[in-house]
Amino acid sequence: MTPMRFECFRPQDVPHLTRIATAYISDFSAVASYYQHPPTLDGLRAAAASVPRSASPRGELVPALRALNQRLGADASVTSSLDRLAAGAVAVVAGQQTGLFTGPAYTLYKALTAIRVARELTAAGTDAVPIFWLASEDHDLAEVDHCDWLGREGLEH
Repeated sequence: MTPMRFECFRPQDVPHLTRIATAYISDFSAVASYYQHPPTLDGLRAAAASVPRSASPRGELVPALRALNQRLGADASVTSSLDRLAAGAVAVVAGQQTGLFTGPAYTLYKALTAIRVARELTAAGTDAVPIFWLASEDHDLAEVDHCDWLGREGLEH
């Protein structure tokens, strides 16, 4: 089995990345007027500080997440995170629509990123828990019932 190979690309080298996305990642000062907070730990802490800590919608969200995670056999760490969320921790939310391309590694990277950001925020003094959703019940059949890609002779379907 060939191990997975990792390469790091500069934002400028990623195909089809918009100029604003490239600037957001590599030169935030060029686009800062469009955003309330920079993409840094301090920016995340400032954004988290602005999140209302009211019981609603936590009063509905936490019990629903508890029920779902119990059905899935979640361990005590999930219960602990949900307790913290109910008590006012901010949520670092990431998700992924299931699909044919980008593979399972992309989904894992997104979930791991949410976990890492939540841990870094908590270590910096802002209690945070990761929440990852997977949109596996896509009801838009017209969107997922086909696939197009570039082949040697042009567009394949």
